[in-house]
Amino acid sequence: MQVKIFQGRSQEWDEYVLSNKRANIYHLYAWGDFFRDFYKLKPLNLAVYDGDTIIGVVPLILMKNYKMKWIMVSLPYLCTGGILSDNDTAEHMILNKIKELTVTHSCSSTLLRSEHIGNETDYDYIDKRKSTFTLPLDPDPEKVFKGFQKQIKRRIRKGYKSGCEIDISKKYLKDFYEIYTKNMRLLGSPVHKREFYSEILHRFPDNYNILVVLLDKKVIGAQFLSYFKDTVYLPLASSLKEYNEYSPNHLLYWESIKFGCENGYQVCDFGRSTIDSGPHVFKRQWNADEIPLHYCYLNAQGGMNDNTNDSSKKLDFLSQLWRQTPLKITNILGPCIAKWFP
Repeated sequence: MQVKIFQGRSQEWDEYVLSNKRANIYHLYAWGDFFRDFYKLKPLNLAVYDGDTIIGVVPLILMKNYKMKWIMVSLPYLCTGGILSDNDTAEHMILNKIKELTVTHSCSSTLLRSEHIGNETDYDYIDKRKSTFTLPLDPDPEKVFKGFQKQIKRRIRKGYKSGCEIDISKKYLKDFYEIYTKNMRLLGSPVHKREFYSEILHRFPDNYNILVVLLDKKVIGAQFLSYFKDTVYLPLASSLKEYNEYSPNHLLYWESIKFGCENGYQVCDFGRSTIDSGPHVFKRQWNADEIPLHYCYLNAQGGMNDNTNDSSKKLDFLSQLWRQTPLKITNILGPCIAKWFP
């Protein structure tokens, strides 16, 4: 067996991803091309071969962070990524290669955003502050609906009774982006420019769409919806706060779940959130299964290095400062600096 930087056909990579039960949408080969073309980042996709057969892969991106230090990430800006392999031996071989590349590319660290990992002691530091939720689906959405808590069902019904309507179309990108930028400012995070999301829609035409909630023909909530293999993903959802009484967030999640049921998907993944944050508390109400996410660091110097409490405090300070910055300014500055916060 050997590990090397993948130089084969994209179809060969994706065939392996499609065959692996633990694969998700972020393991697809096209993400490397997307980051290279959009942000001029360098893909370093690795594959483990047993003879001519792929038995493990990891999508990896070489980039600079907000400290202007070289890092590698799998994957930047997205919920997960990480190593996908047939067995622990293949995973361990990839890890050893990543450690080697971390040094040879003068990186301060490598971050692997993983749902599943082998031995925790293989990593220098693991951030366990984030998780996702997964909900089993059924061809009959009413069976899923009956399993919700009373307050969830009540809020969904209230949204319908208030006259809210649902639509799914990529034409709502502008509406999604305007709502999303407002909410991300409140959360203290800069967002990429609108073309970042339009390019995703363009490059993954069979995997992404936009679901919206409308009231009197006005978009009051939008979900950047994605789907892959047997799973529907809800990575980015936002609604206008002034319309909270109409339950737009509840309708976004329920209609996305309903979409998954009616289109033959088996699981709904609610997307990452920080444990005990507002979004985490909201997602926890849906009786879904919580899945911990392991954000694993390999540091060139070993130990916690760049991932100390001091670094976290600096990011928290920057986040608080961003919340206090006027929206007009964050809309201008956000797309300029989002690239540096993977």
